[in-house]
Amino acid sequence: MMRLKQLIPILCLLFVTSFVNGQEVPKHNIYFGNDNAELSATVQQLLDTIYYNLPEGRQVLIGIIGEMDKSKSPLINNQLGEARMKTAYDYLMAKGVKEKDMTRLVKDKNNQNIGANSDKTKEVFNYELHLKKAPPKAKIVYWYKRLNQEYPKKPNCFIVNPNNVSNLTSYEGTIISIPRYCFVYETGELAENDINICFLEFYKKSDILLADMNTMNKGKALQTGGILNISATCNNRTVVLSPPNSITIKFPAKKYVSGMKLYDGFERGGTISWQESEIQNTAANQLVYAFKILKTGWYNCGTTVEGQNTGTLTVAVDSAYRQEVRLVLKDMNSVISGTYIDGRTVQFNNLPIGQKAYIVSYCYRNDVPAYCAKEITISANGKETLDLQETTYKDLQTYLGTLQ
Repeated sequence: MMRLKQLIPILCLLFVTSFVNGQEVPKHNIYFGNDNAELSATVQQLLDTIYYNLPEGRQVLIGIIGEMDKSKSPLINNQLGEARMKTAYDYLMAKGVKEKDMTRLVKDKNNQNIGANSDKTKEVFNYELHLKKAPPKAKIVYWYKRLNQEYPKKPNCFIVNPNNVSNLTSYEGTIISIPRYCFVYETGELAENDINICFLEFYKKSDILLADMNTMNKGKALQTGGILNISATCNNRTVVLSPPNSITIKFPAKKYVSGMKLYDGFERGGTISWQESEIQNTAANQLVYAFKILKTGWYNCGTTVEGQNTGTLTVAVDSAYRQEVRLVLKDMNSVISGTYIDGRTVQFNNLPIGQKAYIVSYCYRNDVPAYCAKEITISANGKETLDLQETTYKDLQTYLGTLQ
């Protein structure tokens, strides 16, 4: 992502390079097992990577590749090709891809699209999906995007030998245990050379705020025990975990909270959305939260905020400036984002009544950074007005550091 969230897979970077240089629509192949139409876990992760990291307004071709039984007729093999294409199509639809953004293509050996009535008994055709995202709407350059470019959070990277079991401890205390020979290239070949493992960690409220992330799931607040992004490459190519291998990650329990679960992160529209995982905390003590993960990417160790979560808060902002507005709970690690209901009002819902919190807002005002912070107690129907004051990044960082 080369903003604060700068660990998007190398695949995405290759896409972006192609788009910027005005080259033809890039293509990436997905591979099926011999004579079957099932999606492996590796291919599922690759499809996730392709779609979630595809820039808005861009497009890509997904080639459907896999061995076929040459002793069978072209008709039977074409039926297998169609089944494979439908499997990938249905998977992306289930992930939220809109029908209008995906087209199924069937091409002959000359790479020409064929018609619905073409004779499939004489030639085995090639199958592809054409995937696109709608062009972006005009956007204001928000404060956090400029911060991400000017003050990126640096990843913690390690070189590991795939022949050995590796136990890594990061700057901020995250422990990652990696078994031998667990990574493969996206095409399925074993990654046998040194693996470059990088991860970003977000434990502090200030880091979460400056990265423009939140700790919410389905519109409700979570308190987090840490947010982590893991990526892996070998020979400058993205590698993924080969099933049934898993990596163990241990988040340090700086203030132990029971009921911690793992949430998967998906990037949509420049922000991270969290989805509850079935992976449970397996730690035998209260020093860490431990989880076995099956793929690289974004993870949030969190749990729902207890209490009467029925409070609302309406915040009036200066309509001349598009402000980022967040609600930070005082006594727990929780950063909540609001929703603009018009150009002058941001609304927060499903808030824990009685909790003390800080409203934090920031933007650029006439190209000068400005912010506002106010402490409140969440009520059933709160209303607040914010007055911005000029600041600097250093002063804002110092203030946000006090929220922890």
